Amino acid sequence: MRFDLLFDGHTKNVEVGVGKGVTVRLDGKVFQGEVTHDDEGTNVRFDDQTIRVRFDGSHVWINGERHRLEVRNVRRVQSSLFYSKDRRSQGSARGTAGIANTAGMSSPEEEIIHSPLPGSVISIKVKVGDHVKDGSTILVLEAMKMQNEILSHRDGIVREIRVAEGELVESGNILVVIGN
Repeated sequence: MRFDLLFDGHTKNVEVGVGKGVTVRLDGKVFQGEVTHDDEGTNVRFDDQTIRVRFDGSHVWINGERHRLEVRNVRRVQSSLFYSKDRRSQGSARGTAGIANTAGMSSPEEEIIHSPLPGSVISIKVKVGDHVKDGSTILVLEAMKMQNEILSHRDGIVREIRVAEGELVESGNILVVIGN
């Protein structure tokens, strides 16, 4: 996902990808880290530094400091750095640092859509047997107080739905299988 972030009055261009960790491109510079959650917020670890993040309306608390935050121009994109799709014919997963869960790999005629991050399934927009197009919204996942549309990256038919509305999912869980 790409977006512009207005942070304390300064605009930053951001691209975020998630898998087993998080990859952030901030004004062209790439950071990779791990995300953990607890009752008090979110911890993001980049190299040897841990950043504590807590969202509060239009503000974010970073390591105890309050900052004004506004997200603008959200663009959902398929980026080879962040997107992963399992294909048995490729022999391995595409994406950053092997972020795909290789359990339950698909055939070349299928796309397995994995959860890109931990969250809660807010709504499922398809049912088994539905025809979908490349770019169709499959479901909506809420993570870190943001709703994320999970999209199909191929035309096809919904073969399996492996989650239910309200279900909590982890990064890498299989959500939906799309086939011919």
